[in-house]
Amino acid sequence: MDAGSALNTGQEFIPIATFLTKSDTRKTERRNIHRPTRPSVKPKSVQVPTCVYCKGEHSSTNCVKIKDHEQRLNILKEKQLCFNCLRSHKVSECRSKFNCMICSRRHHTSLCEEESRKKSTDEPPKTHDAKETQSSVLHSAHNFALGPVLLKTAVSMVTSSCTSTTAIILFDEGSQSSFITERLAQKLQLQPTGSETLCLSGFGDTERRIRRLDTATVYLQTPEVNIPIKVLIVPEISVTLKTYQKRVGHLPYLKRLKLAHPMSEEDNFEIEILVGADHYWDIVQDTIIRGDGPTAIQSRIGYLLSGPLSTENQIQPSPFPVSMLNVMTMHVQEEVNLERFWEVESLGVEQKSVHQGYEEYTKQYQNTGISYENGKYIAKLPWKENHPFLPSNELISRRRTVSVVNRLRKEPELLQKYGEILSEQEKRGFIEKITDVKSSENTKVHYIPHHPVKKDSATTPIRIVYDCSCKSTRDSPTLNECLMKTPPILNDLTAILLRFRYHEFAVSTDIEKAFLNIGLHPDDRDVTRFFWLSDPNNPDSPLQIYRFKSVLFGATCSPFILNATVTKHLALHRCDDTERIQQGLYVDNILTSVPDESTLLDFYTNSRQLFQKASLI
Repeated sequence: MDAGSALNTGQEFIPIATFLTKSDTRKTERRNIHRPTRPSVKPKSVQVPTCVYCKGEHSSTNCVKIKDHEQRLNILKEKQLCFNCLRSHKVSECRSKFNCMICSRRHHTSLCEEESRKKSTDEPPKTHDAKETQSSVLHSAHNFALGPVLLKTAVSMVTSSCTSTTAIILFDEGSQSSFITERLAQKLQLQPTGSETLCLSGFGDTERRIRRLDTATVYLQTPEVNIPIKVLIVPEISVTLKTYQKRVGHLPYLKRLKLAHPMSEEDNFEIEILVGADHYWDIVQDTIIRGDGPTAIQSRIGYLLSGPLSTENQIQPSPFPVSMLNVMTMHVQEEVNLERFWEVESLGVEQKSVHQGYEEYTKQYQNTGISYENGKYIAKLPWKENHPFLPSNELISRRRTVSVVNRLRKEPELLQKYGEILSEQEKRGFIEKITDVKSSENTKVHYIPHHPVKKDSATTPIRIVYDCSCKSTRDSPTLNECLMKTPPILNDLTAILLRFRYHEFAVSTDIEKAFLNIGLHPDDRDVTRFFWLSDPNNPDSPLQIYRFKSVLFGATCSPFILNATVTKHLALHRCDDTERIQQGLYVDNILTSVPDESTLLDFYTNSRQLFQKASLI
């Protein structure tokens, strides 16, 4: 740090700086696609893609010209690009294995609403899935000493993926995070890469505020490498600091050293970047030089000066203001508990919002992957992009079917019931026999083993379970591994139960054979083949090949397909009880309540007519 003229002030108490440290672990950080994989890689070596929105030489996620979410969606629709990977195909045909890097939903990161909305807010976040930890706030007060005390500051070039500039940096190993001012972030054209939640309070204050700050990555230029530094963007790091340039120029043990903060004629300076302990030791080195004055610590950008200046040459020492740093640690438990309290109070009253990006993906699948034909919905399987080759599993499926038959021989009643279930499904059009086993080269063929599971039921003592996670070899993929594991949008179960108990008459029902009543697209039927006896009454009869014509229960994507189909049907066919059904729907069950018998009879009639239109009863 350089030094200058002495500070003469008549004020009794002058604040010097305020620094922020530590952050709550509730993070939505995502990876920066421009960040090098190791510190020695410079940003300019990163290959820059072309933006699909403005055709600029930058990532589509980091586009600053077109930020509006709706405008980006319209551009993709006009260009007929996939909402998930931004390529030229439909979303339902997208096989990309990547999800949004912010919310992990099935859409491109540039379409995530968290990216387009302002993240710096004084309101607490709505999620509490992280551990409840402490946050610290580092403040400064003012004391008096016989000489000024220098902090480790430096002047160095910093760069982003767009531009470079000179910045004044404070190195503080007492801070657990690094920070950058909004002014410098705008100058560097930094694009946020995530956000973190901080719990802040002023020095001596009892009030606390929860703030959400953007994160970004800057690069400190050194003679050897460009060092990436992850920073939190704050409006201000500290108030203006005073320099003491003339007081270090005469010190003999510092004359031959290259100082990180070179001497200048400026009397004041403002801290633009604070480097905390998270990156402190990436820059600061081991050599320490002591003398009659501040201590010099070697770093990659020069020697940093820290400590008190000597006052021996002063005729009449005068008091100097000194930064006195105080770490205030507090718990965020109270804020979390209070927020959870209000969330519980609003259950059943306030509708919980679903992430917009995930809703958009579901709508795209409903539009392109689900069709309505002859009074019945037909759905496609959501395949992963570039999924590995799916083996047929014919041999292992045949062996396991034979094993099931041999096991059921010992219980003829269960064997008969097993055959009756499959015969009933064939009559209702859920499955079909395959007479021509030949298939085209482009058709996927896969066989699924199945086995019985006993139930405590007089009418249905067993249930047939299909193993879509069967591996033919240790390293071969399964059917479930080749399909998207997209979770369905489900209502809050607590809210459903509260509404179920609210009125006098409680209603409970379910959709009969919900999965099987949704047809499977012909292109996907051959991956659902399975074996069973050609004569169910003869255990020694040859095996017959069947395949599903409907969505089978056992595939990882089946709940998502069911939910997307039912919600699409409810949106297309509105009635007086549609909203009540939507609020009480949970997978294939509906729980609700009504105030009187008349409303109950109307609900019964309307709900049956509504689901009859989709052949779901």
